Amino acid sequence: MKEKFIDIVFHGKFTLPMKIINALCYYIIPAWALSYVFVPYFMWDSIFYSNAISLGSVAFYILLWLLFIKPLTLIFSDVRLFAKLLILRKQFWVLMLWFFLGHSIWTVLSIWYADIILLIQAQGLKSYFFWGILAGIIIFLLWITSNIYSMKLLKKNWKRLHKLVYPALLFTALHIYFIAWDILPLIITLMYWVAKFIAWKWIKIPLKKYIVRNEAI
Repeated sequence: MKEKFIDIVFHGKFTLPMKIINALCYYIIPAWALSYVFVPYFMWDSIFYSNAISLGSVAFYILLWLLFIKPLTLIFSDVRLFAKLLILRKQFWVLMLWFFLGHSIWTVLSIWYADIILLIQAQGLKSYFFWGILAGIIIFLLWITSNIYSMKLLKKNWKRLHKLVYPALLFTALHIYFIAWDILPLIITLMYWVAKFIAWKWIKIPLKKYIVRNEAI
């Protein structure tokens, strides 16, 4: 069992079921997410808005995974599992966008846009709608430019545009924070920047040697 664990985590000796993953990320889960929006809406479900929040939370944590996986791959270079999961970023990006879309549609359907504007005017920078709209605009821009045509059209500016994902992460964390005063998203966002700094400094942690040494003791 231990040898199998080492082979999977440190040697990457496993095969990803790409057909199943693609079907889940591109078709099955998006269809479920949209049905999660519209079915309760037409049934006048009383937990309508709480479902919108849950979709947004899932989108945020998928976004975190998308950003975390690259620095983790560089820091723990002997963990081949991270490198293998790196190839799934496109699938999870699409998945995150669908959850974001479901969250956005549900919010608009459940709260009149005029009320949203009034809340932003009343609460200012403490309004979770303010930060959510900022993050949403950025994610929407990244969404519509996530194609080969946009890469050819924007050229070097395409990478600059897609670096806006970093402020989008912060804005989303602030959005969640001001909804329930939950500081965890901000802490995790800070942890991401620490991981990114460590990876930028090319600091590598030999996790495999550390585990083997502890087992020997």
